[in-house]
Amino acid sequence: MEIQNKSSSTKFLIAVLTSSTIRSMKRKQLVNHIQGSYLKEEYLEAFLVQSAYIEGLLRTFADYQFWQQTSEELKKNNPLMVELRKRIKRYNLGELIDFLFKSNLIDRDQKGRLNDYWQKRNSVMHDLVTQMATNEFTKELKITCELGDKIIEDVKFKEIEKILDDVDIMMGESVSRNNSPTEMSQLITSSPNPK
Repeated sequence: MEIQNKSSSTKFLIAVLTSSTIRSMKRKQLVNHIQGSYLKEEYLEAFLVQSAYIEGLLRTFADYQFWQQTSEELKKNNPLMVELRKRIKRYNLGELIDFLFKSNLIDRDQKGRLNDYWQKRNSVMHDLVTQMATNEFTKELKITCELGDKIIEDVKFKEIEKILDDVDIMMGESVSRNNSPTEMSQLITSSPNPK
């Protein structure tokens, strides 16, 4: 398909759909990798990938929600908003959970499940070096992976994945440049090689 001959809105839609499909496939492949590692009883690998996936997805969701609510101020380079956005990107998992809960982006039950996972994950991380070769540690890894799997399979988490699939093109370009979706469309149409 020759993208240069399409309208601006069509080019933007093609870019969003292409990026969203690719990122969705990558997310699904990552979840499949986690599940495959778990089934092969490679709990450490499953745990490490799962932990990074959950935290990364929540951080991206928090950043997107903040950007969506404050984009006008971010475009003006309001120092307070810019600094707050930088902080969100540095939050640890516990801080992300609190931010999402206080922002009404997750409910109390979801916060509880995420906190349980976070505490168990931290416990496993701190025992990683000293307990790695023990059977008890393997059991802890397995339990932590099971907690993480419940989070990944949770309806709210699936909704977050869907939201991020729908906005990935903006997160990759527009958000990093503090542009609105309309400005993002202009970037895509003026780019010789749209994504």
